[in-house]
Amino acid sequence: MNNGRKVAEGGVLLALYSILLLLVVQLPFLIFLFFFLPAPFILAAIKQKLSWSFGMLFMASLLAAVLGMVWQIPMVLVTGLVGITIGYHIQHDKSPILMFIRTVLVFIAGFAILAASAVLFFHFNFISLYKQFMKQALLQIDKSAGLLSSMGHTSAGQLKDQFIERAELIMTLLPSLIVTASIFMVLLFLWAAHPILKRFSPKKTAWPRFREIQLPKSILWYYLITMILLAVMRPDKGSTWYIVLMNLFFILQFFMTIQGLSLFFYISHIKKLPKAVPVILVIASFFIPIIQSAVRLLGIIDLGFPFREYIRKKN
Repeated sequence: MNNGRKVAEGGVLLALYSILLLLVVQLPFLIFLFFFLPAPFILAAIKQKLSWSFGMLFMASLLAAVLGMVWQIPMVLVTGLVGITIGYHIQHDKSPILMFIRTVLVFIAGFAILAASAVLFFHFNFISLYKQFMKQALLQIDKSAGLLSSMGHTSAGQLKDQFIERAELIMTLLPSLIVTASIFMVLLFLWAAHPILKRFSPKKTAWPRFREIQLPKSILWYYLITMILLAVMRPDKGSTWYIVLMNLFFILQFFMTIQGLSLFFYISHIKKLPKAVPVILVIASFFIPIIQSAVRLLGIIDLGFPFREYIRKKN
């Protein structure tokens, strides 16, 4: 590709990114366009050298500053780096799973840098803000104690204890929640970019079907060992061991749920069930604890036993 065409394509992609950024910033009801922001960088990284992609990222940041969107530069950097990471792996025919894992790590690193920058330059601390919100909520519970009692609700003291316990659990699981949120964010970035890549990318990525996902069996052992350690050690709340084991347990539970859903999609495919059935199960597993536990049990069975082979032979 000659230099003139490279510059022309780069200019078009940069203009497309700028338009998307303006729409996201100026029109909040179009916030869903945020997930399309990495797409221009993905296309640039697929077709050009890595240095060219980083040059485009620099120009996008400079353009954001010129257009009066200085505060949006961190968003430009994160979405740009995510797009470059995805495009680089597609260009070099890397494994889709490896691409996904590295993109999630890039997103987490970008989020951490943004959080640190917010504290350093803007004195915005999410954790402090969260604690202030919790204090205000506790004050409201105390003020509403009489009203709650008259309605026959649990005593205000018990309600307050439950609230504090859940608030502390959220703080403990914050690292896991960030990881889980990053996984979903990257999935949405890839989902948004898929039709664009299908139309304009010279290279295609073959993703495994969800029903074909088979996580390493070692994850099951990590899950069981973590459960045993939590039961035997019984670490004090707030201690280092408690934070480490609870976050590890949360992440491993998430993987068990994914494996269980994959197995159910596989069973639905083999049994030719309506496509809406597994979709309904996915939605229900997020809101109904007993279904989530059942799905997690399916994941354990899938990793521990040759259940799929049995279903395939029986069918």
